[in-house]
Amino acid sequence: MLKKIKRIAACITGLAVILTCTGCTIGKGTANALTVDGTQVRSGIYIYYSYSALQEAISKAKENDSSIKEDDEKALKKCKIDGTDFMTWIQDKATDNCAYHVAVNKHFDELKLTLSDEDKESLEEYVDNSWEQNGDMFTKSGISKESIYEVMEASFKSDEIFEAYYGEGGSKGITDEQVREHYKENNARVKYVKIALTDSNGNDLEDKELQNRRDMADDYLERAKTAAGKGNQELLDEFDAIINDYKEYESSYSAESSGTGEETEASTESTEAVAESSSADASETTAASGSVSNETTTTAATTATSASESGSETGTTTTTNPFANENIIQAVTTAEGETEEDLTYTPCEKVYKAAFDEKTKTDAPEIIEDKDTKSIYVMVKLDITDRMNEDDLWSEDGADSARSAMFSKEAQDMIEEWADAYKIERNERAYKRYDPFDIEDESATQ
Repeated sequence: MLKKIKRIAACITGLAVILTCTGCTIGKGTANALTVDGTQVRSGIYIYYSYSALQEAISKAKENDSSIKEDDEKALKKCKIDGTDFMTWIQDKATDNCAYHVAVNKHFDELKLTLSDEDKESLEEYVDNSWEQNGDMFTKSGISKESIYEVMEASFKSDEIFEAYYGEGGSKGITDEQVREHYKENNARVKYVKIALTDSNGNDLEDKELQNRRDMADDYLERAKTAAGKGNQELLDEFDAIINDYKEYESSYSAESSGTGEETEASTESTEAVAESSSADASETTAASGSVSNETTTTAATTATSASESGSETGTTTTTNPFANENIIQAVTTAEGETEEDLTYTPCEKVYKAAFDEKTKTDAPEIIEDKDTKSIYVMVKLDITDRMNEDDLWSEDGADSARSAMFSKEAQDMIEEWADAYKIERNERAYKRYDPFDIEDESATQ
């Protein structure tokens, strides 16, 4: 449920931001923008998706030419997106999204699926709240409350389609054990401290300080190895102590280098990032959160923060977090059109590769020096299965997210195939009227 609520809220909020740029209502003869497989799609739905396509097109245009301004309509309309004229690309994308929308609704009905009472209540609540806050703007933009409801409802329906095919007991026969194995192969559990070989401004350290930090790394490694010989919990505790020691050292060093104690608080905050203590944003952990989305997602190496780690972000928790300062690193994958050069690694390529190398032993601390980040990492690979239980990484939400990450792209492709098979008839009057840059003020919403 949580993943649906987050997505529906983001969807409505995003639309609200987009529609602050212009406004319109629907004129006669354009109440429906297109027909997909015999199903009429009201213009409010098309407007929604055309604005979404506009934002994607602008983003792509800026990737090709960073000098282009988002509000420079003339320059943008001269651009080509994937070899297609800018406005044609937007119309085609909006049309595809409308067809995807219809495919979700049709197959939801064909599969005889239903939304739970809880889903219906959540949907109603979000649509009502959104309309209360943005209803006038939606109306002026040609989008009725019914259209907002239908778009948001499709998001819930796509989740049910995913569950019907890929959920536990679904028609694809994907078992929990298969998902667990996939998760184990595509995620690594590590703990490390990052020792910078530069000052806070990125300048190289003097030889004496440089050697001091190398000696510090050696000392940390010996401490970690000694603790590892006593047991796993002793190892985890010692790493926490090491990370805290380095934070304090960096804070003191920064204050001494500046010649004043006034910057101590700021330097303490900066060293938290240096120590890399579970600071990853949870919104980056799983590109697919259980939904079957018609948005293309690029997956890169990111650091996941589990629910049990969230307390470390506030710094004020009153309970002891047994997995403080740990990182779950997600495997790198390349999206369509990407190359190896497009990939990023957390925290760096060398540590990433060590974490996923089958030859790297668990509970065996080591030192890794990385020239790209100008840092030394004292790191240890940990057994991820120790945390794959219902109280931690393999909670209901965690298992659902893992299943989604494994199959959401396949499910999305499946729905796109359904949509591609549909016959589409455009209402050219509607397509001409609803230029996402300048939609004229007409008469009534749809």
